[in-house]
Amino acid sequence: MGFRLLPPNDAFYDLLTASAALSVDGSRELTALLAASTIERAAIRDRLQEIERAADDATHEIVDRLAHCLVPPMDRTDIHDLAIAIDRCVDAMEECADLVTRYRLDVLVRGIEEQVSVVARMADLTHEAMRTFVAEEFERLDVLSAH
Repeated sequence: MGFRLLPPNDAFYDLLTASAALSVDGSRELTALLAASTIERAAIRDRLQEIERAADDATHEIVDRLAHCLVPPMDRTDIHDLAIAIDRCVDAMEECADLVTRYRLDVLVRGIEEQVSVVARMADLTHEAMRTFVAEEFERLDVLSAH
């Protein structure tokens, strides 16, 4: 059985994965918004606003933990930049839903469905990449600690 000089700080992995999952949730709501009637869009916008607030909370938690962490599990700048990038994507989704709802747009720009499907795919890939990265990182740490 090996030993570690510093305790593991797994919270970053969990928070980044949760943040990526929120981007998936946001992209699903945005996709639903496109198919919804003008009347149904307000409820979808409200759900997206809740997701956006949760994403903000996750980002603040990551940044706060980063500020108080002596040795983060990976590069400090990479953690910060990834958290901010995911949050900005969710912010943009929420802003789009707000504008479509606020201005009661009956007809949306041609090609918007394809753009939203790209955003949804990006969110799915980001979430999957975080889950894969976390699994590989834990496996690597287990191997190191066994020696």
